[in-house]
Amino acid sequence: MVLVNRQTTGAAEALAAVLRQSDAALLIGANTGGAARTFKEFTLSSGETIRIGTGAILLGDGKPLSARGIGPDISVTVSAIEEKSWFEDPYKLMPGQVAASTRPGSSARAIAAANSQTNRPTRRINEAELVRMRREGLSDEETEASTGEADAPKAILRDPPLARALDLLKGLAVVRQNRKN
Repeated sequence: MVLVNRQTTGAAEALAAVLRQSDAALLIGANTGGAARTFKEFTLSSGETIRIGTGAILLGDGKPLSARGIGPDISVTVSAIEEKSWFEDPYKLMPGQVAASTRPGSSARAIAAANSQTNRPTRRINEAELVRMRREGLSDEETEASTGEADAPKAILRDPPLARALDLLKGLAVVRQNRKN
Protein backbone atom coordinates (compact mmCIF):
# COMPACT_ATOMS: atom_id res chain seq x y z
CA MET A 1 0.00 0.00 0.00
CA VAL A 2 1.13 3.52 -0.79
CA LEU A 3 -0.54 6.44 0.97
CA VAL A 4 -0.94 9.42 -1.38
CA ASN A 5 -2.47 12.89 -1.16
CA ARG A 6 -2.33 16.36 -2.76
CA GLN A 7 1.23 16.80 -1.56
CA THR A 8 2.51 13.63 -3.24
CA THR A 9 4.40 15.21 -6.14
CA GLY A 10 7.53 14.81 -8.20
CA ALA A 11 9.53 11.63 -7.73
CA ALA A 12 7.14 10.27 -5.07
CA GLU A 13 4.23 10.66 -7.48
CA ALA A 14 6.14 8.96 -10.30
CA LEU A 15 7.10 6.09 -7.98
CA ALA A 16 3.48 5.65 -6.85
CA ALA A 17 2.35 5.54 -10.51
CA VAL A 18 4.98 2.96 -11.45
CA LEU A 19 4.20 0.78 -8.42
CA ARG A 20 0.51 0.84 -9.27
CA GLN A 21 1.11 0.14 -12.96
CA SER A 22 3.28 -2.87 -12.15
CA ASP A 23 0.63 -4.16 -9.69
CA ALA A 24 3.12 -3.88 -6.85
CA ALA A 25 1.06 -1.42 -4.80
CA LEU A 26 -2.41 -0.18 -4.05
CA LEU A 27 -2.82 3.61 -3.72
CA ILE A 28 -4.87 4.81 -0.76
CA GLY A 29 -5.82 8.42 -0.01
CA ALA A 30 -6.52 11.37 -2.34
CA ASN A 31 -5.42 12.49 -5.81
CA THR A 32 -1.73 13.34 -6.11
CA GLY A 33 -0.45 16.80 -7.00
CA GLY A 34 0.30 16.18 -10.68
CA ALA A 35 3.74 17.78 -10.58
CA ALA A 36 6.01 14.98 -11.80
CA ARG A 37 8.08 16.36 -14.69
CA THR A 38 11.38 15.86 -16.45
CA PHE A 39 13.68 18.82 -15.98
CA LYS A 40 16.46 20.43 -17.95
CA GLU A 41 19.08 22.73 -16.46
CA PHE A 42 20.08 25.92 -18.22
CA THR A 43 23.10 28.03 -17.29
CA LEU A 44 22.39 31.75 -17.13
CA SER A 45 24.86 34.48 -18.14
CA SER A 46 25.43 35.20 -14.44
CA GLY A 47 26.70 31.63 -13.95
CA GLU A 48 23.62 30.51 -12.00
CA THR A 49 21.57 27.58 -13.22
CA ILE A 50 17.83 27.30 -13.59
CA ARG A 51 15.80 24.08 -13.78
CA ILE A 52 12.76 24.11 -16.00
CA GLY A 53 10.18 21.36 -16.36
CA THR A 54 10.34 20.36 -20.00
CA GLY A 55 8.15 17.28 -20.28
CA ALA A 56 5.93 14.73 -18.62
CA ILE A 57 7.24 11.56 -17.00
CA LEU A 58 6.59 8.52 -19.19
CA LEU A 59 5.47 5.33 -17.49
CA GLY A 60 6.46 1.80 -18.49
CA ASP A 61 3.62 1.53 -21.02
CA GLY A 62 4.75 4.75 -22.73
CA LYS A 63 1.83 6.84 -21.45
CA PRO A 64 2.66 10.17 -19.80
CA LEU A 65 1.87 10.78 -16.14
CA SER A 66 -1.20 13.02 -16.00
CA ALA A 67 -0.80 16.67 -15.04
CA ARG A 68 -4.03 16.24 -13.03
CA GLY A 69 -2.32 13.73 -10.77
CA ILE A 70 -3.04 10.10 -10.02
CA GLY A 71 -6.34 9.00 -8.55
CA PRO A 72 -6.11 6.50 -5.67
CA ASP A 73 -7.43 2.95 -5.83
CA ILE A 74 -9.13 3.48 -2.46
CA SER A 75 -10.24 7.07 -2.05
CA VAL A 76 -10.29 8.56 1.45
CA THR A 77 -11.60 12.12 1.68
CA VAL A 78 -10.09 14.18 4.48
CA SER A 79 -9.86 17.97 4.84
CA ALA A 80 -6.40 19.53 4.63
CA ILE A 81 -6.62 20.71 8.25
CA GLU A 82 -7.50 17.24 9.57
CA GLU A 83 -4.81 15.64 7.43
CA LYS A 84 -2.14 18.02 8.75
CA SER A 85 -3.29 17.37 12.31
CA TRP A 86 -3.07 13.59 11.82
CA PHE A 87 0.52 13.90 10.58
CA GLU A 88 1.35 15.15 14.08
CA ASP A 89 -0.76 12.56 15.94
CA PRO A 90 -2.56 9.76 14.04
CA TYR A 91 -4.57 8.93 17.20
CA LYS A 92 -5.87 12.48 17.73
CA LEU A 93 -9.61 12.93 18.16
CA MET A 94 -10.68 15.81 15.92
CA PRO A 95 -13.17 18.45 17.14
CA GLY A 96 -16.67 17.26 16.36
CA GLN A 97 -15.70 13.58 16.41
CA VAL A 98 -17.18 11.41 19.11
CA ALA A 99 -15.34 8.42 20.52
CA ALA A 100 -18.30 6.05 20.24
CA SER A 101 -18.07 2.33 20.70
CA THR A 102 -18.03 0.50 17.36
CA ARG A 103 -18.63 -2.93 18.85
CA PRO A 104 -21.54 -4.87 17.43
CA GLY A 105 -24.33 -5.10 19.99
CA SER A 106 -22.89 -2.36 22.23
CA SER A 107 -25.32 -1.26 24.89
CA ALA A 108 -26.64 2.28 25.05
CA ARG A 109 -24.87 2.69 28.41
CA ALA A 110 -21.50 1.71 26.88
CA ILE A 111 -21.97 4.14 23.99
CA ALA A 112 -23.00 6.93 26.37
CA ALA A 113 -19.93 6.24 28.53
CA ALA A 114 -17.69 6.35 25.47
CA ASN A 115 -19.28 9.61 24.32
CA SER A 116 -18.77 11.23 27.70
CA GLN A 117 -15.08 10.28 27.77
CA THR A 118 -13.79 11.50 24.39
CA ASN A 119 -10.19 11.44 25.61
CA ARG A 120 -10.40 7.74 26.45
CA PRO A 121 -9.77 5.60 23.36
CA THR A 122 -12.27 2.88 22.56
CA ARG A 123 -11.62 -0.54 21.08
CA ARG A 124 -12.19 -0.83 17.35
CA ILE A 125 -12.98 -4.23 15.90
CA ASN A 126 -11.72 -4.76 12.38
CA GLU A 127 -12.74 -7.35 9.81
CA ALA A 128 -9.86 -9.71 10.63
CA GLU A 129 -10.81 -9.78 14.30
CA LEU A 130 -14.48 -10.39 13.48
CA VAL A 131 -13.54 -13.35 11.29
CA ARG A 132 -11.37 -14.81 14.07
CA MET A 133 -14.15 -14.31 16.64
CA ARG A 134 -16.73 -16.02 14.42
CA ARG A 135 -14.40 -18.98 13.78
CA GLU A 136 -13.73 -19.46 17.46
CA GLY A 137 -17.39 -18.90 18.36
CA LEU A 138 -16.52 -16.09 20.77
CA SER A 139 -18.72 -13.15 21.66
CA ASP A 140 -17.23 -9.68 22.02
CA GLU A 141 -17.38 -9.84 25.83
CA GLU A 142 -15.55 -13.21 25.88
CA THR A 143 -12.81 -11.78 23.67
CA GLU A 144 -12.35 -8.81 26.00
CA ALA A 145 -12.25 -11.07 29.06
CA SER A 146 -9.66 -13.38 27.53
CA THR A 147 -7.37 -10.57 26.35
CA GLY A 148 -7.89 -8.19 29.26
CA GLU A 149 -8.79 -5.42 26.81
CA ALA A 150 -11.88 -4.36 28.74
CA ASP A 151 -9.64 -2.98 31.50
CA ALA A 152 -7.02 -1.38 29.23
CA PRO A 153 -8.54 -0.04 25.99
CA LYS A 154 -6.26 0.37 23.00
CA ALA A 155 -5.77 3.68 21.25
CA ILE A 156 -7.73 4.01 18.00
CA LEU A 157 -5.92 5.09 14.89
CA ARG A 158 -8.01 7.99 13.59
CA ASP A 159 -6.02 8.92 10.46
CA PRO A 160 -8.46 7.54 7.84
CA PRO A 161 -6.00 6.62 5.04
CA LEU A 162 -3.59 4.99 7.48
CA ALA A 163 -6.41 3.16 9.26
CA ARG A 164 -7.77 1.83 5.93
CA ALA A 165 -4.27 0.64 4.96
CA LEU A 166 -3.87 -1.19 8.27
CA ASP A 167 -7.33 -2.78 7.95
CA LEU A 168 -6.40 -3.99 4.47
CA LEU A 169 -3.13 -5.48 5.73
CA LYS A 170 -4.93 -7.24 8.57
CA GLY A 171 -7.51 -8.61 6.13
CA LEU A 172 -4.75 -9.91 3.85
CA ALA A 173 -3.12 -11.63 6.83
CA VAL A 174 -6.40 -13.45 7.57
CA VAL A 175 -6.74 -14.53 3.92
CA ARG A 176 -3.16 -15.84 3.84
CA GLN A 177 -3.71 -17.71 7.11
CA ASN A 178 -6.88 -19.28 5.71
CA ARG A 179 -5.00 -20.47 2.61
CA LYS A 180 -2.47 -22.26 4.82
CA ASN A 181 -5.22 -24.07 6.75
